[in-house]
Formats: sequence, C-alpha cells, structure tokens
Amino acid sequence: MKNSKILSLVFICLLSISCSVNRIAINLVGKFIEDGTTILYTEENLSIARSFIANNIKTLEILLSKNPDNKKINLLLCQALCAYAVGFVEDEDTLQALKLYQRAFQHALKSLPEKLRFDENTKLTRLEEILKAYTKKDVPPLFWTGYSWGNLIMHNLDNPQNLLNLAKVEKIMKRVEQLNPEYNNASVYLFYGVYYCAKPVMFGGNPEKGKEYFLKCINLNGDDYLTPKVYMARYYAVQIQDRDMFVKLLTEVIDKDTITPEYKLLNAIAKKKARFLMGKINSFFLEDIYE
Repeated sequence: MKNSKILSLVFICLLSISCSVNRIAINLVGKFIEDGTTILYTEENLSIARSFIANNIKTLEILLSKNPDNKKINLLLCQALCAYAVGFVEDEDTLQALKLYQRAFQHALKSLPEKLRFDENTKLTRLEEILKAYTKKDVPPLFWTGYSWGNLIMHNLDNPQNLLNLAKVEKIMKRVEQLNPEYNNASVYLFYGVYYCAKPVMFGGNPEKGKEYFLKCINLNGDDYLTPKVYMARYYAVQIQDRDMFVKLLTEVIDKDTITPEYKLLNAIAKKKARFLMGKINSFFLEDIYE
C-alpha cells in the first residue's frame, strides 16, 4: 500500500513536469520497480506475487505512455507480462497466455539495441548476421525477446508459420547461450530442454539432448531450484512415455523443502505447476488414454 501511494504521487508529478525531467522520473520509477522485482523473488505467497506483478504491468504501461521508446521500461514490461503468463495464466487459459506473450514479445523487440533490431519478418540469414554483433551486455533484451517469442510459438504450434519462426528463436537463444548461459538462472538451458523434447524427431527433435539441457540447468542452480524438474517431467518424461519418471520428478518438487531465499517465488510456482500436471497425468500417457 505504501509503495502504491508513492507511485501515485510520481504519476501526478509526471503530468506537470518537462520532458527531460519526465524521462528522469520515469527511469527512477523503473529502477524502483526493478529493485522491487528482485525482492519479489523472495515472496512465496502466490496471491501477493500475482497482485504485485499485475500492478507492475499497469504501472509500466503508464510509464510507457509518457515515453514509448524507453528500452528499459519496455524490457521490464516484457518480463512482467511473461512472469504473469507463466506463473498464473498458461496452465488454465492458453488463449489468454498467448495474448500476454504476444504483448511481451512486442515490448521485447522495442528493448533491443536500436542499431541491432529485428522482428518476426526478418529473414533467417539476415538475423544470423545481426546476432553476430550482439555482446554480453545485450543478453537481457535478447534473451527476453527469444523467451517471449518462443513461448508464443510453443503454445501455438498448429500455425505453420510458427514452425518456421521457431528456427529464428533457436538462433536467438543459441547466441544467448554463447554470450552468457547463466543469465536468469540459466533459463536458456530450460528453453533448449523444451525445444528438443517438444519438437518432433523428424523436424530436429531430440529428447535425449533435451534431457542433457535440463540436467545442465539443475546442476548449475542446485537442488533448491525446482523449475527444471517440472519442465523435465512435462516434456522429457512425457515424450519418452516414462510415467514413473514423471511421477518421481513432480513428487520431488511437491515434497521438497527449499531454503534459498531468491528461489522462493519460482519454487512456489513450480510446486503449483507440479500439482497441476499431476492432476492431468492420465492425459499424458498412452497407456492411460487407451485403457
């Protein structure tokens, strides 16, 4: 409540000050939200987290209405939309999740370095040339562009154009892996785990290679980080039709008591997803479907 009052006062000020000071104020509020997001990761109450992220989305949209080209605010908004979609929407409402990922992707594109920008219409060969110029400092906007676009595609693989664009996302994430694979808890490894397990073998899918990426993420972050096991169960265990592994991985997530503060929110979401997937187990395995 206190933070909401502070932000309300800032918005009143934004309406009455000059453009240059306006930009400074917007950047300050953006920094305020960025710092708050770091603290949010230590919150394990999902109701509080959901409200916080939803409020941040609207706050960032207001800030962007004053400065639409602000790369930092666009990046923060992309992150907030993705967090809301993955944490609270995609399991229950795929259509709404797609809308959120689409919005996130558009903001991610605006967060890219101006001289190195691309979009969904950029040819693959041209994209490869552009990506060569990216450096380690560019990883955050590059990763979130690939992440939001990848989720948009993976939730809508029935669209043939999305299969073509998935190759572009793979190139983006490959560059992230080359530059800084540990960024955002090595989420690029999660991407590749899903990528190789979800794709049909005839189109380059490779479940065992996907498993290797999931294990890389687990080994890098330690057993206290539960997210990789959820995705390994959903994509690897289901792909190879190993019901026992599916149950084992998700049970470990549900029963695990963790102590790392910065993983509290992510682990709460992981546990929520694990329970959701356990409830749908009979729809994932052919032996159950045809009994």
